[in-house]
Amino acid sequence: MSDTFTNELIEKTDIVSVIGEYVQLKKEGSGYSGLCPFHNEKSPSFKISTTGQYFHCFGCHAGGNVISFLMKHNHMTFKEAQEFLAKRLGIPIPSYSKLTPQQVQERNSAKTKHELMHECLKQAQSFYIDMFAKSHEAKSYIEKRGLSDETIKKFGIGWSGSEYRNLAHKFPNYDDKILVDVGLVIQKEDSSKYDRFRNRVMFPILNDRGQIIGFGGRTLGDEKPKYLNSPETEVFHKSDELYGLFENKKGINTSKKALVVEGYMDVISLNQHGIDFAVATLGTATSQSHLRKLYRYTSKIIFCFDGDEAGKNAAWKALNESLLVLDERHELRFLFLPSDHDPDSYIREFGRAKFTKFIESSLSLTKFWLNELKSRFRLDEAEGRASCINFVRPMLRNVRKSAMKTQIEREIASLLQLTHEEFLKDLGIDFEGAKKTFPAQISKRSFSQPKVRKQVESLERKFIKLVAMKPSITNKISSNVLVFLNLLPKYRLVYELITLIRKHNIEVFSQLFNINEISSDLKIVLESIISNEFDEIEDENSESLLQSILIKVELELLDSQIQKLASNKDMDDSKKTLLLQGLSQRFNFLKNH
Repeated sequence: MSDTFTNELIEKTDIVSVIGEYVQLKKEGSGYSGLCPFHNEKSPSFKISTTGQYFHCFGCHAGGNVISFLMKHNHMTFKEAQEFLAKRLGIPIPSYSKLTPQQVQERNSAKTKHELMHECLKQAQSFYIDMFAKSHEAKSYIEKRGLSDETIKKFGIGWSGSEYRNLAHKFPNYDDKILVDVGLVIQKEDSSKYDRFRNRVMFPILNDRGQIIGFGGRTLGDEKPKYLNSPETEVFHKSDELYGLFENKKGINTSKKALVVEGYMDVISLNQHGIDFAVATLGTATSQSHLRKLYRYTSKIIFCFDGDEAGKNAAWKALNESLLVLDERHELRFLFLPSDHDPDSYIREFGRAKFTKFIESSLSLTKFWLNELKSRFRLDEAEGRASCINFVRPMLRNVRKSAMKTQIEREIASLLQLTHEEFLKDLGIDFEGAKKTFPAQISKRSFSQPKVRKQVESLERKFIKLVAMKPSITNKISSNVLVFLNLLPKYRLVYELITLIRKHNIEVFSQLFNINEISSDLKIVLESIISNEFDEIEDENSESLLQSILIKVELELLDSQIQKLASNKDMDDSKKTLLLQGLSQRFNFLKNH
């Protein structure tokens, strides 16, 4: 479909009407606002500009047009989003055959490298499936695991073959660089090449749109490594992807939960036995990215680990990672299998009913957390309780302020024989949730941290409006300040705006809209300035306002650096103390001037 058709869809679609079906919107100036559907928040930072047909979130910085919203929120492909809008508008979809020669050329030339990579992986998958059908040993192995033909087909299980250049049978141009780029072929220092996967049962790894992005291969014997994944590529990032998510999306939505396991065969075997809501990480620990991805589909995640020490350690790592995205809207639970079982072996031996009942016995995050604290510290002794407080302090710092955090604090306080207030005092947290954690070597009175986090949104808005309305003021911004802005992700739009103003010699606000490379995120922010959706800036001298803003930005950077340095356990204490004192002095100087 041509760009003309895409533009027609965007222009004719009422973006407020579409997004309003998923987000409760409120009129604000000439636009609308609401709670962002892409991250957790209590105050609305999600804005829609009706004049520009764009959305933008000041919290997580998601933004774009109605098509990008549908792709991000509904997990649609670009084509699916187009078809959705076309059907909604009653506009016929132009067929490929009706395109002019020029449109055909545009379509063909628009094929990106990523599309070519996906096509290459798809062809390899077809080859592996054909090889599986011819391999007695591969089929015998899978049959012994109890997988049906239907399951084998559903998950696209294949066989790599044993030759060093087996893929040359599928790809006559075996030297094509793209085979290396997608991780199918390894190139040695002498430029010779060979297949990455040999003598392995192959499991295609799909993203949540159903595109093949990589493979996992398992040996039939005891060769090492037993499991081998595709390397990191432009389309495959192990710490972001979950095996089985695409295949089990429907089951996750229906059951309203996701079960996180450790292996491909766990996901596949569970699915065959009717547990169609399992996913697996790809040889990496559970990450925030994994959790956020799953939370798009369900609010309940259950981690399933082996009951041995390694399983407990993996569960503890998952708990720590989950604290960064935790709030009362999300439920996290932990399930530990008997030490002699994994999910695959357990469900094959005991069946679906018992496994389902076993899931129901999973521990809540708080229960697991408390159990671990009991096992790690002697809480019947004052010294043990004091050590426990120091241990949980950095963990609680990672939990955003919420009703859930308050409940966790109360539970831990009770465990430590403290009132909630006493516990917070020992943690160095005031009742408003401002975090005041200091290294032992520096007195808490030596400096006080600003309540920068509460000012972030208004500060970013004020900064953008000041720079956009008075482009010449960017001459007053030093290269060091630009470095600060680039280090703080929250100010990426400010950094982009200043860079564009300097690059294109912008003199007046209206010229900004003539810049082709301006991002959609920044464009909607600038349009919202026009429609008075920004907070008003007090009528004061622009240069003094700029200095005030820059001081606050540097304070925020210092705050971040102090926190990071204070939690660094690898640095020599004397060196850390010296650096912290230097940062503290600068912090106090800025705060008091």
